[in-house]
Amino acid sequence: MNFFQQDTVVLQVATNRFLLIETMNSSINKKGDFIALISTIETDFFVQIHLYQGEAYEINKQFPSKFQREAQWFEECLHYKNAEQFYSFETIFPILLTQQMPASILKFIEEQILIPLQSDMELFDTVKIF
Repeated sequence: MNFFQQDTVVLQVATNRFLLIETMNSSINKKGDFIALISTIETDFFVQIHLYQGEAYEINKQFPSKFQREAQWFEECLHYKNAEQFYSFETIFPILLTQQMPASILKFIEEQILIPLQSDMELFDTVKIF
């Protein structure tokens, strides 16, 4: 059995860059499935993979700009948090947001929210999930 559905297209856009295009009704669309794919490729080919699952968009005049915007965000995010294998808009948004904040706001968030949360690890884990 193949990993992707029959109507899935994989395009090589650069030496080490690939684009996977799926229709909405055939999307594997699950983080666990992508992690399994990444693990298989890394094990078989001894390469490091970073994968971004973009939002689903209708193909229209706005599609190229939306696609380009998400590709740019993914590239930016790799510079800040390159340990992750799998990214989505939900995981990169907080990273991009905090990179745009002034240092004074970040310090305030750390002092007023993060440090107090560290004393309650269960609450801290819950906040991280949401």
